[in-house]
Amino acid sequence: MITGGALFFHGYVLGLMAAAPIGPVNVEMIRRGLRVGFWAPFCIGMGAVTADFFYVTLASFGFSSFSHIAVVRGSLMLLGAALLSFLGISAMREARHAVSLSENPGQKPVGKVKYYVLGLLLCLANPMTIAYWLVVSAAFLPGGEELWRTYTVLVISVSAGCISWVVFISTVLHASRRHVSSRLFQYVNLVSGVLLVGYGLFFVAKFIRLIW
Repeated sequence: MITGGALFFHGYVLGLMAAAPIGPVNVEMIRRGLRVGFWAPFCIGMGAVTADFFYVTLASFGFSSFSHIAVVRGSLMLLGAALLSFLGISAMREARHAVSLSENPGQKPVGKVKYYVLGLLLCLANPMTIAYWLVVSAAFLPGGEELWRTYTVLVISVSAGCISWVVFISTVLHASRRHVSSRLFQYVNLVSGVLLVGYGLFFVAKFIRLIW
């Protein structure tokens, strides 16, 4: 049986592994962070952490079969494809125009709830997130009396790993804003848009394979 300390370490690393790869959430965090500073990527990241917590809980307590229902998987894929395509096209349209990145005392405050919901939806609608946490729960969670203890340690450690990444990347993006020119940000928007649309098409391809 894995000790509490070892389980926490594994969970922390798994949280970092889930949060750090360049996927839809991180692409959007980078784009928004360079545009408006710390709070946008932080709130997007925390929304994604909430979705991870939700899927870990489902997988831990035997609801994993729910994610195997074709209608559920297909709906998530289509929702993800639509959301990513919308964000990608919006980013590419924004790339056509120069955007001021300088601090503006009169600008509207960042819509923290809006960005939180965006991160939540991006992560919830990603079938790869479900698959990842199903594998993790199968590998680390025992049955019987040890389930609650292991689940508690795993959720805390995974959340700590994810939040560490969110705080780190949000801080880096905020500090980098002053060094990013308007022209460079246009390229960031363009590349982000292409990546987001690409992820959307990937979800469409998975949906076609599901129903074929």
